[in-house]
Amino acid sequence: MSAYEEYAGSLNGNIIFIKGNHDDVSFTRIENLHFNYGGITMFMTHDPALAFISPAREVLCGHVHNLFKEIKSEQKHIINVGTDIWNYSPVKIDTIIKLFNKK
Repeated sequence: MSAYEEYAGSLNGNIIFIKGNHDDVSFTRIENLHFNYGGITMFMTHDPALAFISPAREVLCGHVHNLFKEIKSEQKHIINVGTDIWNYSPVKIDTIIKLFNKK
């Protein structure tokens, strides 16, 4: 049993597991995800190198540990939501929306 499978039942909310590069294949998961929240269409992917396969400007990623927290360019606004850059806590969606709306 994976750590995810062990703890998933105790988590609140609708959990969507985005596959990372070290994850095994023992259970179903999503590679990438587009979703809209607060009027912003976001692309969620493990590896920020995949940000450019999506037309979405706003991108959430992991993979890079503490290499960066946020990257802004004309084409993309990428936020690293890996917990190791956020004091080992999940990032609140309100924080993400504020960062995406910040000019």
